[in-house]
Amino acid sequence: RTQQLGGAVARVLGDGAARANQGLVSFNQQVTRHADDVNRGLSVFYSLGLGDQRSNYLHWSTSTGIRYRGLFDARPDDWLGLGVSVVKLSDRYKDNQRYLNQMSGISDYHDPNYRPVPGHSVTAELYYRVNVTPWLQLQPGLQYWHHPAGVSETQDAWVTALKTVVTF
Repeated sequence: RTQQLGGAVARVLGDGAARANQGLVSFNQQVTRHADDVNRGLSVFYSLGLGDQRSNYLHWSTSTGIRYRGLFDARPDDWLGLGVSVVKLSDRYKDNQRYLNQMSGISDYHDPNYRPVPGHSVTAELYYRVNVTPWLQLQPGLQYWHHPAGVSETQDAWVTALKTVVTF
């Protein structure tokens, strides 16, 4: 059977002991309000997700950031945001990748049969969401990726993004 433990899911074993298999904790809180519109203002967010290393290649991930809705009086429904996330890959997955490389006799990262050995990844994004119409939002963004896919041999990257939100 499963139990809810403060946002985390735990599996209760036959002997009554609980072993956490996965968990998620998150919040989003508006911390300031605009004088003439309670929906406008600064918000902060945080999330933490945990995975069981025995069965998941992702050990944990966390993200935090801020966003301001209605920064400009002429654009009360637009958002400006900045966020940072960190992902840590499972040590068991990392060990498995090393083992597969060793069994194949491959140690060169540039060999097409090499299996990358992951560690952690850090991503940051700055974005501005424009409310074009009541049903269409466009969100251009600029992202920085440190160790993409958690692989330290991978070059860091700057990425431009365009998110589209259509509400029907």
